[in-house]
Amino acid sequence: WSEFEVYLSSYALKRSREMNKAKAALNGKFGNYVQAYLELSLDYANAGFFYDAIEVLTLPGTSLGQEQLNHPLRHYYLGYFLLQAGHKDRALEHYQLAGGMPPEYCFPFRLESIEILKTAMNIDPSDARATYYLGNLLFEKQPEKALAWWERSKDLDDTFPTVHRNLGWGYYKIRNDLSKAISSYETAVSLNPDDQRVLYELDLVYADSRISPEKRLTLLQENHVPIA
Repeated sequence: WSEFEVYLSSYALKRSREMNKAKAALNGKFGNYVQAYLELSLDYANAGFFYDAIEVLTLPGTSLGQEQLNHPLRHYYLGYFLLQAGHKDRALEHYQLAGGMPPEYCFPFRLESIEILKTAMNIDPSDARATYYLGNLLFEKQPEKALAWWERSKDLDDTFPTVHRNLGWGYYKIRNDLSKAISSYETAVSLNPDDQRVLYELDLVYADSRISPEKRLTLLQENHVPIA
């Protein structure tokens, strides 16, 4: 935090040497870890300093690699901060970018992300990923709300296998609805038969549903991936 304050003050005073030194110190501490930048941006946003929060996430010469720069939450946060600062058009650009980024390693966990993701959905109701991420965030403490968000995500984009997997797990563990769980898991497998975790979980639901051993074996044989 202090290094970024030095960076801002040096930038304002046009002291390039001090500015670059502070930026190097910040990059050295944060490294290629987008969560550190998100955390710092929230320190400023929670105090109402949205332009400074934006500056944190758009820092020139950042230590973040391309994958971390493309992290969906970075764009969702930028969209939210820009919206609060009165730049709706630029906010929408980042919301649209966020919805199109790879979702594999995006796991929101901060309470602030709830408002940020809900705002994204209000601005772009067609964003299936914001609803999916919100379901992920809420599942541990509010599983029924999470299921509702995942169902909405599925309605917006029924080609995303992981949302079907998550619904299958929720129907299985939370609602004990084995029929709906099987349907969701089978859809997930059809969309991504290479996900061995989903095959394993579907077999668990099959077992609890008294599905015949022959059908369970067929599932595994048809999706068998040999280990070299």
